[in-house]
Amino acid sequence: MELNTPVPLVSRILVTIPHAAELLDLPKSSLYELLANGEIAKVKIGRHTRIPVAALIEYAERLAREAA
Repeated sequence: MELNTPVPLVSRILVTIPHAAELLDLPKSSLYELLANGEIAKVKIGRHTRIPVAALIEYAERLAREAA
């Protein structure tokens, strides 16, 4: 892989809040509410907040189970 080749979003372990909102197809404000309520896990790296992709998958799977 070349250094300037962009990494596909889903190949990352952690994503930014805007990327996480895009993956869930939600407005950032809705994602912030989910984070504040503890419905989706987040991690802090210094002053930066990142969302584990695994947490997004778990959230989507939980919604699917509840809808079934």
